[in-house]
Amino acid sequence: MFLFLFLYLCFMNCSKDEEEDQDLEDDITELCIPELNSPVNDARLDNGCSDSSNPVVWSFDWEDCKNPMYNIVVKRSGDTIPIIDELVDDSEYTYSNPSSYIADTNRFGWTWKVRALVDEEKGEWSEEREFSVEPVNTDCENNEDFFTDPRDGNVYKIIQIGDQVWMAENLRSTIYSDGSPIPLVEDAAQWEIQQGSGAYCWYENNISNQYTFGALYNFYAVMNGEQSSDRNPSGVQGVCPSGWHLPSDAEWKEFEMFLGMSQIEAANLGWRGTNEGSEIAGQIDLWISSGELTENSEFGTSNFSAVPAGHRNPDYSISDFADLGFGTGWWSATDSYAREIHHRNSSIYRNSFDRRYGFSVRCVRD
Repeated sequence: MFLFLFLYLCFMNCSKDEEEDQDLEDDITELCIPELNSPVNDARLDNGCSDSSNPVVWSFDWEDCKNPMYNIVVKRSGDTIPIIDELVDDSEYTYSNPSSYIADTNRFGWTWKVRALVDEEKGEWSEEREFSVEPVNTDCENNEDFFTDPRDGNVYKIIQIGDQVWMAENLRSTIYSDGSPIPLVEDAAQWEIQQGSGAYCWYENNISNQYTFGALYNFYAVMNGEQSSDRNPSGVQGVCPSGWHLPSDAEWKEFEMFLGMSQIEAANLGWRGTNEGSEIAGQIDLWISSGELTENSEFGTSNFSAVPAGHRNPDYSISDFADLGFGTGWWSATDSYAREIHHRNSSIYRNSFDRRYGFSVRCVRD
């Protein structure tokens, strides 16, 4: 009888211990959600001075949990197939790979998301983090092919064309040189009534377009309260960083004539020249539709590297954003004159526009 009672009590105690162990395991599982420490949200990772000597490195670090197996997933925003999908058994993980993952024609601002998983059956995904990778050659001393904007750390490739030094990327600054912010206006109705007030946006209000296509600014933002100028150089800093300025209509003409446009053609309105639009276009993989611009043999020869950033219309009843992948335009410092190129034409369009248009900006060095 006593033996039976002893065995019964042992059985009950063991069952209770097993239940407690199971409860503890469930508690651990519920709490074991990975915490990503680096890269922080919206971080910009340095890609080094060259593809071969400084490959892109992603580093993830999170607190260890009950089961030290982690599923790492890294993929570009919008992609369905990740570039990294591995199981690792370390709570600190560094993945290095040559920058073939960063396309030569589109290094600027690929955004990635990072997720970690603990125990595929019981764990939960961590939060997602977004970060970008800078272009190569951004941290090299005495590199004259790039300029770092001291206002925000944005890095721009630059190119000399004739006697002028241009940014070879669209401006993406959201602040003026005095540190004051440029108003971000996303609402279409609000954009339409910005008469006399500066504003910027990203195409379709999607910040993932930031590094590839740059920002879209209305004319009031690019001038920053300065007077219109057709001097050469314009003397209008506007939205550009210190040491740079917004090119005047006269400076655009100098640029176009260096590429081969005649003086008479440059002074005309509308589509002018022959293949100068093709010369300044670049990154052919971003142009959605082929046409005279991309099919011309002079495509991309100037290294100005114009991308089809589209524009924002002043009247959203017609359409709000338009032409991403098909065309682009840039403001000048002269009486709301701008330049446009489009996939259907190999030349360059010149005219004055409603100052509420959202166009890109290319700055010229002083």
